[in-house]
Amino acid sequence: MVTTLVEVGLAYLNYKKINSMEINYIGDNLKIINLLNNNDYFRLNEIFCITRKRYHSIKKRINKKINYCSNLNNLEKKILNKKKNNEIFIIYECPLIISKKLLDKHQFFNLHRGSLKFNRGPIPEVWTILNGDKNTYFTLHKINEKIDLGEIIFQEKISLNKRYNVLQLRMLMEKKLEKLIRKLYLYFKKRIKIKKIRKGKYNNFLTESDYTINLKKDSFNTIKNKIFSQQSLKGAVITRGKKKYYIKSILEFKKLKKKL
Repeated sequence: MVTTLVEVGLAYLNYKKINSMEINYIGDNLKIINLLNNNDYFRLNEIFCITRKRYHSIKKRINKKINYCSNLNNLEKKILNKKKNNEIFIIYECPLIISKKLLDKHQFFNLHRGSLKFNRGPIPEVWTILNGDKNTYFTLHKINEKIDLGEIIFQEKISLNKRYNVLQLRMLMEKKLEKLIRKLYLYFKKRIKIKKIRKGKYNNFLTESDYTINLKKDSFNTIKNKIFSQQSLKGAVITRGKKKYYIKSILEFKKLKKKL
């Protein structure tokens, strides 16, 4: 019986798939789900999703076990109820805070769109734009009991040589997802030197005052930062008495300023 090169190739791919490491995903970002489902490093085991609409969308596209969790408490219970111990979980775009109970049972890794030293918290890319940072980082780290701290496995530095809004910056950063997944694999192969981080600046959710334009005090750069940070949302704010104006571009700002 003659074995063709195609058959050899398929057999090798099947062998790789069977013998690759299992990984679970917590979140509902379809880009990373597709990468985890089609990569040379891990075998996607289960998906834990907290958004009903995304759950149905993912279910149509991905032939994997998908757990819909109606809230974060339900999500934690489902993970704790898994029979195996020491499973690998990667988190991206999910607000679950990993409890000590979870950490005692499994390993958790997070993808954070910012620096853990200067930009911890739930919306790092918004703060990157609002602060007018010239560089940002897409960080892969192993989670410990503190939010956005632990062991840094890899940081991808991203230079911001032009102005981005939040959606554009996310798209730019997500081009690095495959690289960060590969770095996680190298971490398990003990080919990555980790860096422990014990403290860093934490930025919380914005309040309206953070992106309200002060025409008397704000520099033009600060005004641009506020506009771009809110461009893909409702817009930066200018108040006149009890009236509010929402600005999404520099052109809108210049036109309004002439009227005021």
